[in-house]
Amino acid sequence: MPTDKTITGRPERMAFHAWILFFSLILLSPFGIFYLLNINGRYIPEIGIILLLIFLIKKRTLANILYTAAKTRTFIYPLAILLALFLIGCVFHGDLISAYSDLRVHVIFLLVFSLYYHANGDFLRKIEGVLLATSFVTLSLYLIFLLIVGNPSSSVKYTYPAAAYLSLMLLAAKKNNLVILTASIILCIACAITSFYRGQWLLAALAILISLSFFTNKKSAKSMLKYSFWLTLAIVPIVIFFDSISSLVFSYFNQSESAYIHSIGKFNGLINTIKYGELQAGDDIRFSYYQYMAEHFFALMVPAGLGYDAQILNIHSVFAPTLSGGNTLDSFYLFSLVHYGFFSLPLLAALTLGFTSMLKRQGAKVTIGLLTWLAVYASLSAAFVTELYFAFFTAAITGLALNKAFSRNPYL
Repeated sequence: MPTDKTITGRPERMAFHAWILFFSLILLSPFGIFYLLNINGRYIPEIGIILLLIFLIKKRTLANILYTAAKTRTFIYPLAILLALFLIGCVFHGDLISAYSDLRVHVIFLLVFSLYYHANGDFLRKIEGVLLATSFVTLSLYLIFLLIVGNPSSSVKYTYPAAAYLSLMLLAAKKNNLVILTASIILCIACAITSFYRGQWLLAALAILISLSFFTNKKSAKSMLKYSFWLTLAIVPIVIFFDSISSLVFSYFNQSESAYIHSIGKFNGLINTIKYGELQAGDDIRFSYYQYMAEHFFALMVPAGLGYDAQILNIHSVFAPTLSGGNTLDSFYLFSLVHYGFFSLPLLAALTLGFTSMLKRQGAKVTIGLLTWLAVYASLSAAFVTELYFAFFTAAITGLALNKAFSRNPYL
């Protein structure tokens, strides 16, 4: 991968960050998803990708970076499998457009993963900076979009790119900047609260805990006292205006029954599930996914391939019976077993080896924290392999976490 000599000179470095961030925002932000690259209600990222390719032709340095990532084994071998799954999906589902849509996102996922997995030296620090900035700005744009434009769906729920939580928090902790870390925590909390998804609450909370653990491990008592002071200072306004904030919150819940159900109601339901084992509405279908996978594991080894809108309401493979209801996007474990079949086994083996190696470099606390976050995210969603704006952050943070040079970074 590129070394310190790949990107030289301050103007070129600034252009590198500015252009990558610019195109990331076009492809990742809600403004691009719902307006800039939206044609007749359908998100068409190819427009932004073509613009990016035109830019890369002029900027040979960036083109060489992506070309180098594309030559690695972590890209070429999985790409061959993806092409096979694409053909299987076309035959099995008879839907070329849907199979292509999934293939497009998988290829970009692989390319971004390879880029972050193999990066080292000064180049690694540069693309970490790109990921940190992109995560912060993208989450901010999602929040601004919600507050100004509103939720484009009829539901009170609002989906943020969850992997951006972990990318932002982990890299903010590495940056050792109290202002950036505090601002990142506040932003993540604001995004998680306004999502009205229990999964987003959990993922944001885990990202914050992991980052704080990552941050405190490297700090002296004096530094931690200083951090505690700034964090307390940030919380003081909330304490002062707590009554006013509480009134606004309860007023909002009184006006929106749906918001109450998906926040307070779901939280109370979660407590009852923990206490009494009672499944909430919607959780029963998720539980049935694991029963389905356990009962038909060997039949699912024959892959259904990519496509067919991720098997919405019609989950099955070549030999496995149909599970009516549900969606393979509800869990990556289900998605990988149904769509990848036996190809999911080498994927699992590669990830296991990667995290085993990571355990030796990073230590148990960081490794278990990151593995837990990714495992929880995978159990909640598979959208990061079918939606580009989720795939980018998931691929980047996973590749970064497994990168052997990550723990040798000078400011780790």
